[in-house]
Amino acid sequence: QHTTVAQAKYGHCHIMWHRDGARGRPCRYFTVLREPLSRLVSSYLYFCRACKEGGRQCGAKSFKAADTGFNKTCPHLRLHEYASL
Repeated sequence: QHTTVAQAKYGHCHIMWHRDGARGRPCRYFTVLREPLSRLVSSYLYFCRACKEGGRQCGAKSFKAADTGFNKTCPHLRLHEYASL
């Protein structure tokens, strides 16, 4: 069985290329696909329920869930409410 591990700094290829010029290694691009439902649940738990990354989706800093008919914001939304935003 062969396993490949990819280490990457996402979105930094163009910076590294300009810094190193022609001496740098050429950029390689790839796409990561995730199963949509597990991605939604992961995002909900991380951003909404745990208010990570400075709480950018929580409380006054967040998008207004009231615009969609909900009178609450993260971390008080249920998964199906978060999914409809």
